[in-house]
Amino acid sequence: MTGNTQALLDETKELLVNTYATQPIVLERGEGCYVYDVEGRKYLDFAAGIAVASLGHAAPVMLKALQEQASQLMVAPPSFVTKAKVDCARLLVDNSCFDQIFFTNSGTEAIEACIKTVRKWAYDNKSKKCSDIISFRKSFHGRSYGAGSLTEKRHSQPYFAPYVPGVHFAEFNDLESVRKLITPNVCAIFIEPVQG
Repeated sequence: MTGNTQALLDETKELLVNTYATQPIVLERGEGCYVYDVEGRKYLDFAAGIAVASLGHAAPVMLKALQEQASQLMVAPPSFVTKAKVDCARLLVDNSCFDQIFFTNSGTEAIEACIKTVRKWAYDNKSKKCSDIISFRKSFHGRSYGAGSLTEKRHSQPYFAPYVPGVHFAEFNDLESVRKLITPNVCAIFIEPVQG
């Protein structure tokens, strides 16, 4: 490890909140499914930005699309319509089982929207008391308050309590453990199809 790598690792400990265990390398760039550190070493990228960069790094078609869009408009909030947004929504609706699309900035924001959606649906269609959610042990849904409440880490992180109430944990791949938790007050079951 060169002095540059160690200096950057040390500076990271000083300046950044330690939300993950820091790896002993400093990434510099990516190409396809590989990443390279500042020492020039090549790694197969199994993390893919915690699954948000599953299309790889620096793909020419993605770079072209990003450059074209950046030269026109950097951001358009949900209250503004863009042709690109409508085209993307149409592509998704036409190729899925869904009638409408909700664009978000992250997976955790999608989970928050799902929590609100299922609880509102249950409130309107089942009962005002129907707000319980079943999640699974060893799952991860995000770092926000609601998503964190669906994550079993809540049991090892009591300092963030109180968590969203009414969340119960089943064993992954154990249908009987799910059945035991189902009551008239359950409005949703959150499943992470592949646990990370």
